[in-house]
Amino acid sequence: TSGVEFAQIDAEQLPFPDNTFDCVSIAFGLRNVTHKETALKSMHRVLKPGGRLIVLEFSEVKGALFKKTYDIYSFKLLPLMGKLVANDEESYRYLAESIRMHPNQEKLKNMMVEAGFERCEYFNLTHGVELVLIVEHGRVEAFTLLGDGMDDDRVTVVLSLAQRRFHGFNVVPINRADVLDVEVRK
Repeated sequence: TSGVEFAQIDAEQLPFPDNTFDCVSIAFGLRNVTHKETALKSMHRVLKPGGRLIVLEFSEVKGALFKKTYDIYSFKLLPLMGKLVANDEESYRYLAESIRMHPNQEKLKNMMVEAGFERCEYFNLTHGVELVLIVEHGRVEAFTLLGDGMDDDRVTVVLSLAQRRFHGFNVVPINRADVLDVEVRK
């Protein structure tokens, strides 16, 4: 990808100046950070006012039947598949255990607020197996895409639009600020 630099860095001590980025995203990585509160404060620090943090992570499953099924899959089938396919049962057992140890939706949302973020919202995907959490650094008057009752498809749209905004596009609300009627302009 031209114009994009990749680096392996410490999420707890991001080596960037304050107010650098419009968007910071982390997918299936926050769960592995030792000091999550420190990492969230570091992410908040490097975001410009009005910037967004987007987190995609495993989370707490909702619904008793689905939770039982997911537990059997996570603790029995997943390690077995890891052993058979990758000859690595322990990594897949760790995956299931780390997901259960990670803060649930509300705890993670509260951690975001404590780190200084505003407008903290999360959306469960697949009954809570995955979670999309979107938070803001400060207030944005002209760019608010999120409303209540969003379904999985609409969350995907939000992520796509947020990425387009991050890569030089402007996303302009057409109607009310709480609906996803938007126009994307270069």
